[in-house]
Amino acid sequence: MQEFIPLAVGIVALGLGSILGYYARQSIAKKRIGTAEQKLQEKVSQAKKESETILTQAKEKASVLLEAAKREEDQRRGGIFRTEQLLLKRESVLDQKLSDYEQREKEFRQKVEKLKEIKETLENLKKEALENLEKIAKFSKAEAKKELLTGCEKEFELEILEKLKKLEQTGQ
Repeated sequence: MQEFIPLAVGIVALGLGSILGYYARQSIAKKRIGTAEQKLQEKVSQAKKESETILTQAKEKASVLLEAAKREEDQRRGGIFRTEQLLLKRESVLDQKLSDYEQREKEFRQKVEKLKEIKETLENLKKEALENLEKIAKFSKAEAKKELLTGCEKEFELEILEKLKKLEQTGQ
């Protein structure tokens, strides 16, 4: 039996060594896993930091772009407003010119009508004077007409010339 004891001690030592080896291997594996997990967590936290940095930079760029777009929009609106005001002013000026033109045209027509009335009155007076002259002087119609025309021409020549000059000036 003495030979059996070293064999038993060897078997027990082998069993204990196997168990200790297993636990040592487990411990080393856990450490390796722990360091791998730690490295993985470090990479994850680093990726999170990088993504936060990228996100912050993107937000800043978006803010800058948004501000630039707002300024450009404000400038365009200002330009449109100024153009609109200019067009309204021009429209107002054109309306005024049209109104002035219509007023001058109306006045011109009134003056033309007045001249027509004066002409008719003159013709009527001329006929009347001719008839009176024929009755009084017993001139022939042709002689009376000649006498009357000469008198009327002298009397109204300056007045007619002045009115014609006025019409020519306002009509042009």
